[in-house]
Amino acid sequence: MFNKINYHQLVFIALLILTISCEKGKPEMDKIQFPTSEFAISTSKDTTLFGEQGTRVFIGAETFLLPDGSMAKGKINIELKEFYSKADVLLADLSTKSGDRLLETGGMIYIEATSGGKKLEIDPKKRITVHFPKEKGDSTKMDLFYADGIEKESAVTDWEIDTVNTIQNNKLKLLTYAWVVSSYNNDDTNESYKIEYFSEKGTYWESISSHILSYKFSEQTFNEIKNSAFARDRTDSGYRYGDYGLECKILVSKEGKVKRGEITSMAKDFVGREIYDCLNTFPRLQSRKNKFGKAVETVLWLYIWDNEAIPTHKIDEEYINSFDSKYAEYEKSPIKNMDEAELNYYIFSVSKLGWINCDRFYDAEETTDLFVQNPVNSQTKLKLVFSDIGGILMADIIEGKYVFKKMPVGSKATIIGIKNDDGDMFTAFKEVEISKEPIKELNFTETTLAEFRSQVEKL
Repeated sequence: MFNKINYHQLVFIALLILTISCEKGKPEMDKIQFPTSEFAISTSKDTTLFGEQGTRVFIGAETFLLPDGSMAKGKINIELKEFYSKADVLLADLSTKSGDRLLETGGMIYIEATSGGKKLEIDPKKRITVHFPKEKGDSTKMDLFYADGIEKESAVTDWEIDTVNTIQNNKLKLLTYAWVVSSYNNDDTNESYKIEYFSEKGTYWESISSHILSYKFSEQTFNEIKNSAFARDRTDSGYRYGDYGLECKILVSKEGKVKRGEITSMAKDFVGREIYDCLNTFPRLQSRKNKFGKAVETVLWLYIWDNEAIPTHKIDEEYINSFDSKYAEYEKSPIKNMDEAELNYYIFSVSKLGWINCDRFYDAEETTDLFVQNPVNSQTKLKLVFSDIGGILMADIIEGKYVFKKMPVGSKATIIGIKNDDGDMFTAFKEVEISKEPIKELNFTETTLAEFRSQVEKL
């Protein structure tokens, strides 16, 4: 049979074999796989799910709604993607920033629920409880973040903090009252203030007011507020507000933006600095109108005092009872009660599906924009992995240059370049100490996915 094959056919077969063998060695960048767990659960009973990377998710019965708002019934399909390793975070184009503030991450996940091919949402009256695994003995406080409106399985570059969980995990509470500024009109309307897009579900507080975005106060400030009355006689009204703790006065613009604030109680310098930092974190507030329907500036009185709010998961009977279930085949070490769970996980009551992030803000004393002198093209992405901070960032492209905005001066990191050259993967690694000096052009070499993952995990 061999003698029936001519020369041209032999050349074609040889080239075909060579092409196939080369293709097998190629790192196909469009087929990157991330750790994914799939589950089929029943809506009629409580369920605890365990991800391959250690995520634990408690879902109560009748938690999900169909797109038309009706309760989902029968079987629900859950997809859970976990991003804990540096390599997965880098390859998924995930970034640890909220606005222009750097985040330090404790892990990111993506959860999707479907029934009959339709995407589901969590009932506004319900929550799911998500556990992010943490290192044994780690006492770092983390917050919950969402990436709203992003349905892709990758490329999240901005996260928004979840107001309710932030307040719940804080040891200080916030009470607010607002008055329309009398200098602008004669309306002395007295109402509680609300922030835009805020839900009080699960705060477990008395219904005295809506609540402003909370802040992670230091233990030093907390103790000062707890142990001091901060009493101040209000001579203009004759009232005494010492029981409400530290008092602040804030001017809010017609558009709902905080224009300026002042502390009207006596406070030590370190407390004052931290309170002013807190005021700078305020989100946009609901714009206010007077009785004539005209938008006006308002004065917001803010009182900070110690009265710990109880997280939703601590008063959820179904969740508490879930520890009685036996999960020997899923757990490396059995979690028997709430105390053990809190030692092993960062725990959050979650109101949204999609992208969920366990992070905390990292604020540096001095920052700078770090430029990389590398030719910009659509096939090349630059990332930055910190050595001393659990943060991973993606470079912005500004005026034809790669730049990492507001980086902490003096921090050590590795800049990683990933280039897709017609299906071939090229990477570059460069260790740097962040300064105002630009980084010279990176040197790229061809790399397989396995080699890339191995090199990243050694950082």
